[in-house]
Amino acid sequence: MSALEGQQWYIEEIPPVEDNDELGDVVCEPSVTVESEPAVIALDIRSAATLDTQQQSKVGKPASVTSTGAVAHPPVGGIGDRSSRGETWVCKTIAASSSTQQPSPRGGCSWTKVGSKFVLFGGADERQQHFSDIHCFDAAIGKWEKTPVSGAPPSPRNGHSAVALGESLVVYGGMNGQDGVTFNDLFELRPGSTEGMEWVPLPCVDIPPRNAHTAVLDGETMIVIAGASPEGQTDDVFTIDLSNRANLACRRVFCQPFESGTGERRCSEGVGGVPAAREMHSTCAYNSEGTTGERATTILLMGGRSAGGVLRDLFALRTDTWTWKRLKDAPVARCAHSACFVQAAGIMAIYGGWDGGTTVADDLHLYDVGCGEWTKPRISPTTAGRFAHAACAVGLEGEMIVFGGVHPGQDLDDVLLLSAA
Repeated sequence: MSALEGQQWYIEEIPPVEDNDELGDVVCEPSVTVESEPAVIALDIRSAATLDTQQQSKVGKPASVTSTGAVAHPPVGGIGDRSSRGETWVCKTIAASSSTQQPSPRGGCSWTKVGSKFVLFGGADERQQHFSDIHCFDAAIGKWEKTPVSGAPPSPRNGHSAVALGESLVVYGGMNGQDGVTFNDLFELRPGSTEGMEWVPLPCVDIPPRNAHTAVLDGETMIVIAGASPEGQTDDVFTIDLSNRANLACRRVFCQPFESGTGERRCSEGVGGVPAAREMHSTCAYNSEGTTGERATTILLMGGRSAGGVLRDLFALRTDTWTWKRLKDAPVARCAHSACFVQAAGIMAIYGGWDGGTTVADDLHLYDVGCGEWTKPRISPTTAGRFAHAACAVGLEGEMIVFGGVHPGQDLDDVLLLSAA
């Protein structure tokens, strides 16, 4: 049964946000077209004939696209490896459904590089089955490995976030669409006392329920941005200092729009010149130079879905000043896509996602933080269009590794490696 036809998927016409004339003649061809009326594809995965506006925001997405945190990289405007910005990127399938350790097809999971392995947690499929399992993948040999896991795991969920802290994985939030629950819990998957890994709950004060959000790691601080609460979409930013596991607290951060030396506010979209409330967006972080020359972290936020439709805006958040700055819009609207920061090249890579209409994409768009421009390389061979997949950077050489997601008509369980030719 098609993921767009079954009762498990809520479908309603919601128009994408209108194009921005400032982008000029940028043209990106759709690669996978859903043969139906324009529809919103929500990872709510519930048997529901109708949902009200408030319920529409309770959707899941992969948040692991930001799970590797800030990385060392030349400051904005610095020199990157231009070879990673080539006109063609090669796509290789490095793992198919051939292992007993292979996770079942799904979307909305997290996919995080922890040490030398990639750790997959959670997600959901079109049969409304939500997962709380752990799978470890060794990209060097292209195989799934069995890892003993002890302790009580988080409840089955999708749309959560996960960050790698040393040899541990920290998981926050998410939802179970079948039960209608949005979580506000925090867990650590850490090396066990003897072997394997173990789950440990992390009590945290004032942590809100959240799903379809994103999280990045800055040092030992987890930074959570936007997403959906039980009341609807949000635009808030809050931090959790993970350095003291015995005394965790959630702190709201009030960010301001960037101002030039003349007092000019450079952001023009959203309330107060900051990003509008949204869900199913992407964020990724990199090191930049602070206002006084010290190291600072910049977080790039792109797209997602707001009350007005699917977005293509791009913002940068500086954590040394907690200020937002509007950058050049992406040439396409996207939600439930993936984003990675390619350290060697100084680029953010956006892959796949849904455009708010009839296109589930298999394309790649690159944003150069040095020159502030977007490019669209070819992918060879072409891939299955997908949304609600998960991706993260492999290392420093301009590669990204992708797991699963949802293609019109089926859930996916493949592992793809994308790299510049």
